[in-house]
Amino acid sequence: MRQFTRLSAALLLALMAIVNPAAAADPGKGTVFYAGATGSIGRIAIGLLREQGYSVRGLTRNPARAERLYGDDVEWVRGDVREPARMTELMRGADVVVCSISYTEFEGPNSPQFVDYMGVRNLVDAAKANGVRQLVLVSAGSAGPWRDHTRNPRFGYVAYWKTKGEDYLKQSGVPFTIIGPTGFVDGAGDELGIRLTSRAEYGMGMIRRADVAAVTVGALGNPGALGKAVFIENSAELSPNTWRDEFANVAPE
Repeated sequence: MRQFTRLSAALLLALMAIVNPAAAADPGKGTVFYAGATGSIGRIAIGLLREQGYSVRGLTRNPARAERLYGDDVEWVRGDVREPARMTELMRGADVVVCSISYTEFEGPNSPQFVDYMGVRNLVDAAKANGVRQLVLVSAGSAGPWRDHTRNPRFGYVAYWKTKGEDYLKQSGVPFTIIGPTGFVDGAGDELGIRLTSRAEYGMGMIRRADVAAVTVGALGNPGALGKAVFIENSAELSPNTWRDEFANVAPE
């Protein structure tokens, strides 16, 4: 009888997936609120999250367009990270938060100051208000406490503003993981090894977007990733997937 019950549950889940793919999420995994879901990292990450059984709530300024381009197995919600009250409302009921937002202008309302700092700050405040169990922030390998970013005006002082957003997250009390990739390139994931280490070892390398997405999703629910900020880059000298146990070996910043 117990075996029959398990089979029946599996069959029901499969039927639900056919009728409504979003209903096939594993309730044990929980709901991910994803800011940056339609970006180059987010589009890959949400697919991985769905494969792993998470329910995904994707933040976008145009839900109809996002559904048309990226599928209806995500709960698309309209919002802007620069609207703090809206973030608190939209995040309600989420278990974890993933953020891979980034600036689109060097100056003005879409610049690093308002997106990579204030936008992240609004997400952190909303995460704290909603009691989420983890916030995974995709930042930059060159950001963080190891360099003087006040002397680096590149791209609208992006490293400076990203670091301020990170610092706000670190001091918030929200359980966090910060992913700091080197330069992005296209390509299939899981073909190259990934070096995952302290950001003190940052270098001007490259990493495929698919691998950034994999590490981002891999940080969720990983006890060794909590309170950590890591640097990642592809390495032909390493085997794929060996990075998964490396979070625990990185000391907090």
